[in-house]
Amino acid sequence: MSWTKIVSMMGVMLAVSGAWGEELRLNDFQMIGTHNSYHLSPTEAELQMIARNKPEDAKAVVYSNRTLTEQLNRGIRQFELDLWSDPSGRRFAHPMALRLASRPGSSGGVSSHDPAGKLLWPGAKVLHAPHYDFRTTVLTLKDALEEMGKWSEEHPDHHPVMVILELKGQTKDWTNEKLKVLEAEVLEGMSRERLLTPDDVRGDAKDLRSAVVGRGWPEMSQCQGKFLLMLDNEGEVRDGYVDADPILKGRLLFPSCESENEPAAGWFKLNNVMKDAQRIRQLVESGFLVRTRSDVGLKEGRENDPTRRDLALKSGAQFVSTDFPEPKEGMSDYQVVFEDGGYVRRNPVTKK
Repeated sequence: MSWTKIVSMMGVMLAVSGAWGEELRLNDFQMIGTHNSYHLSPTEAELQMIARNKPEDAKAVVYSNRTLTEQLNRGIRQFELDLWSDPSGRRFAHPMALRLASRPGSSGGVSSHDPAGKLLWPGAKVLHAPHYDFRTTVLTLKDALEEMGKWSEEHPDHHPVMVILELKGQTKDWTNEKLKVLEAEVLEGMSRERLLTPDDVRGDAKDLRSAVVGRGWPEMSQCQGKFLLMLDNEGEVRDGYVDADPILKGRLLFPSCESENEPAAGWFKLNNVMKDAQRIRQLVESGFLVRTRSDVGLKEGRENDPTRRDLALKSGAQFVSTDFPEPKEGMSDYQVVFEDGGYVRRNPVTKK
């Protein structure tokens, strides 16, 4: 570990302990995290297939992330997992790209992406696109949570980790009843004690919004060693989850809301900081958590353009997602880190 990262981690520990004054709360920090944290680049043969149908998509998926454990070790504290419903198993076991690449006369590039047969079993799967962009460092939600939980056991005082869950596929795959099944899967991979839930944040307030705006998010001493699971989806999936119980009693996920007046409002997904910088700052100043992105589609890395990154960090959004926690080989020197080389700092808006 570099000296700059050690210094950065020491600074965060001092802030948590109150050595910089009053004890800070969860929303008083800013964290750089990874977009599609599980993603591995397709093989050359798979990229050729993608390029024939959607050339721009082929350019946007040529990136790989380290394992979740390696990212945690490097200081990343925000992750994103794309989930696909697979209640019976086998739904994603045989991607079309592998079948096509195996045919005589193909360009080859076939390699097993599931040597342990994880895709044959029921449970939510972690991948970007089922047939062409399916390579991943971890195949199932249960395995992802177990991996992060194991790391957490070895580092029990770690800064809280935000895990964004984007539920892919059709709306019918993620009805409220099926989301309850998903929550049961969550508890198979990670114990309830390791989660910071809406109940924990709400406490005796009438709803989550009242708690966040009134009392505030928990102090760091109350949420060290914890994970927050955030529902990324909007529309019918999010509405079904919230409508079942607007105060989210007993639920595990924090839904991304549209209005700060909703009872379930706690965090907001505003990925386009170029358009929403002012709204992001207003929400942060009001006590909400916000996630935005510092780069999109690898464009900033290819062109070494820091404009979006710098605006995202300045906005005060507590969670800034990137494809470049370090420079990518074959691109530019573009990366998203703080001045000290770390991935966590005091929030520039809430605690100047």
